[in-house]
Amino acid sequence: MLPLAVQSIIDQVDALYLCLNEWGEVPTKFKDNPKIHTLVQEEDQKDVGKFFTTPDPDDIVFFVDDDLIFSDIFVKHMVKRLEEKGPEKVVFGTHAST
Repeated sequence: MLPLAVQSIIDQVDALYLCLNEWGEVPTKFKDNPKIHTLVQEEDQKDVGKFFTTPDPDDIVFFVDDDLIFSDIFVKHMVKRLEEKGPEKVVFGTHAST
């Protein structure tokens, strides 16, 4: 599912950081995209892998699952919700299944 999840969200974001737990190497399709930044871990880091980079203070960060297909308006919709509530220390969560 990871390639499908990446394909569904990559055009909506400025950068995508992937922690590839137990992959061994980065797939070629991810190496060729300058928006994709990867970290390959020998041991499964579980959800801790989501935190392998430190965002800039002005960044909007989305933690997304690798087994979902994201709507082509997912990021736009979430940013709109953030703007409605105000960005000060706001955390939104969503839940979905495929």
